[in-house]
Amino acid sequence: MRSVLILVPCLALLPGVHGQNLLPSIGLDVLPGDAELVCPIPDQVGGIANAGYHVGDTAADFRLYDLEGNAFHLGSVLASGKPVLMVAGSWTCPVYRDRIGHINQMKALYGDLLEVVIVYTVEAHPIIDISPYFGAVNPGATNLAAGITFQQPTTYGERKAMVEVMMDSMNVTPPVYIDGPCNAWWEYYGPAPNNAYVIGTDGIIAVKHGWYDKYPDDMECDIREFLELPDECDAGEYPGAFVIQWVSNDTVYGPSGTTLTGTLEIHNSTADPVQVQVIRMQNDEPPGWSGSLCLDVCYTPEVDDALIVLDGGATQLFHYYFYTGPEAAVGHIRIGFRNVFDNTNQFSRHLWGISEGTVGIGSVREDHGYALFPNPTNGPLWIRSDRTVQAIRILDLLGREVMIARGSNDLDLSALQAGEYLVRVMIDGSWSSGASRLVLR
Repeated sequence: MRSVLILVPCLALLPGVHGQNLLPSIGLDVLPGDAELVCPIPDQVGGIANAGYHVGDTAADFRLYDLEGNAFHLGSVLASGKPVLMVAGSWTCPVYRDRIGHINQMKALYGDLLEVVIVYTVEAHPIIDISPYFGAVNPGATNLAAGITFQQPTTYGERKAMVEVMMDSMNVTPPVYIDGPCNAWWEYYGPAPNNAYVIGTDGIIAVKHGWYDKYPDDMECDIREFLELPDECDAGEYPGAFVIQWVSNDTVYGPSGTTLTGTLEIHNSTADPVQVQVIRMQNDEPPGWSGSLCLDVCYTPEVDDALIVLDGGATQLFHYYFYTGPEAAVGHIRIGFRNVFDNTNQFSRHLWGISEGTVGIGSVREDHGYALFPNPTNGPLWIRSDRTVQAIRILDLLGREVMIARGSNDLDLSALQAGEYLVRVMIDGSWSSGASRLVLR
């Protein structure tokens, strides 16, 4: 993830230019080596929006480095009379990717007054590895659809490589600085996937966004107020209306221990903006399961409602993630969708998740007696069994079929995107009752 720093050369406009009082530095004193191991990444505790520090708190000093080894030192920037806006992000955070255009715009509009920088932190939605914000493997439907499937870096060099992938894939105009191997910036200023701070030259946090520019927060309005520029923000009127429709079925299936995803589409059917509240109204998830709402951002499991604004004609996908337990089970939720300004414009929908049992990577299914080889693979796959394999189905993590082979016990997966897949095998006229996990490099 990236942090955005806003530096202001026009000192007459800036609050608090008479001195700074930062807390002691959280690092880094020297440029890390590429082989330095990333420290264990703890699960996020509590709500993302409330994590980290808040308006009125004193910021801690820090030093981070970009891909070329150039340092950014917060204390030096503030001492020069420039306030700082920091925005966190990572390539596997779809919310952050969606905000890049807005961050670039802030740099373009206020570049004479502000220096914008980004801090790249831990991956929000790695494949195979646990997401620190959900406590479960949650690569996310958006990432899977876009082919953004990467594991959590294990070294500082691998984290740098993720920044290179991002820079090659998107137009990112602010400088990007990389959190150190032990994630000191992320743990101190987060832990959160896409939060932001504006720090005055006195070292005091003047603006805090739990999610960068997520409604009702407005970063441009906050910047203008901080810099004492004319207020051009409107109060917001939302006379529009919306409709919803299923994208997935109302019942989703998959192996135990994986994430099951149900998807609806929220569409503003008018030319005017509409404000929509999404509420988890009923939750009948079995022991060992949890679930989360995913709209403009993906919320952690303890969050039961979210608020979004859709412009006229706009569409927003809504995903519900069931994080299933190790045993076969059935979960159910009821989700409400409500127009905040029109009580006649509301809907509710039921969603069921059914897990069916699975096995680990490379293991043998006792019910049918087969194993996948090699696993992981870079393309070739064989089903090792002492019986005749009649068919092989390859599914993505949403349970959608991406390939099928009949009458053979081998197939070539090199045409598929690298990532994690599920495999089901037909032997003696019946499909395996669960699925095996397969990693394609």
